Amino acid sequence: MATTLHQGWKQLAHQLENVFGHAVEVVLWPRTDWENHPADSPNQAFLLAEQAEHVSVLLIHDHTLSHHEFSLVHMLIDLAQASGPVDPGHGANDSQEEQMRDWLLQQWNMGHMDAEMPEEWVKKYQLNEPRIPMLLQAAVDVPPEREDELRKLLESFFEENLLVIALPHREWLLLAPETVLYTEDDEEGEPEPREEVLTNLCLGLHEMLATEWISEVVVSVDLPIPPHRMLVKALHHVKETLALGRHFQPEQFIYVPWQLHLERLLESIPEPAKQHYMDQVFTHMHVQMDAETALTLEQFFQLDCNVSETAKKLYIHRNTLIYRLDKFKQETGLDVRKFHDAVLVKIAMLLYKVTKRP
Repeated sequence: MATTLHQGWKQLAHQLENVFGHAVEVVLWPRTDWENHPADSPNQAFLLAEQAEHVSVLLIHDHTLSHHEFSLVHMLIDLAQASGPVDPGHGANDSQEEQMRDWLLQQWNMGHMDAEMPEEWVKKYQLNEPRIPMLLQAAVDVPPEREDELRKLLESFFEENLLVIALPHREWLLLAPETVLYTEDDEEGEPEPREEVLTNLCLGLHEMLATEWISEVVVSVDLPIPPHRMLVKALHHVKETLALGRHFQPEQFIYVPWQLHLERLLESIPEPAKQHYMDQVFTHMHVQMDAETALTLEQFFQLDCNVSETAKKLYIHRNTLIYRLDKFKQETGLDVRKFHDAVLVKIAMLLYKVTKRP
């Protein structure tokens, strides 16, 4: 299990990271991982301390060390060990959330999607009960004091037992109780679909953070899961959803998997096939897809190809919208008021966003 270790080792890793310009971290490996670490691995590993079943390792990512660099690292490790005893286990400043983060990232990086969490965390955080996995990603780096502010805002928003796990790259994994999906109205009538409630929950969270916090964020979410045996898979899903959404819908801030089925399918298609499709659909198009046309089509599809509602949304006269659609038909040979052509153009619009080539 990887974990953040003694503060002195972390400081050494930070210094080496500045010297080499590559990521350096201190991790706790099972002894078998250390013994089986390949000599030709792009990640250089140095033994720091040993326990019965684990070893503390200094890991330098994606950097082949010269003879002098190799000697320098060994010298610094010897000096650090000579300065006093180093705890090879969990450091005094480590929190269980940090340990959980390191375990989670290691399992995810190794592809262990069905890994079960250590029992001590399950009991402490009640992770055998359903939780809603959500992923926040900030647009810019966040200073530590602002991260503390974020946690307070999140706790205030959910008003219930919330677990926040800080991840690399300005991301936070939230595990909210499933009970936030239920309201008093659910007992009086037909409850809303969970997907709709979750989408509205994300919209409310984004609106609150956009008003109260320093940084713009994007949010992805998934259906409730039992974290004790599905947390790694849930992290994978919300990361995949966020990446997919930002790839195809960069103008949006909320990404939910049940609205990205078509995008997920298109992402699996090889690039040559995507380009071939674009060439076929837009064979007769003689002009670039300008911003006005793109916006018109986006709104038209979002409103189920309803001419009147789209005109209202765009604040234009109905005849103006019809003129734009007729013009697009003349340029492309495709009438988006017909189902077949609308499907073709919808797919082409998604691909256009990621290729920028009609």
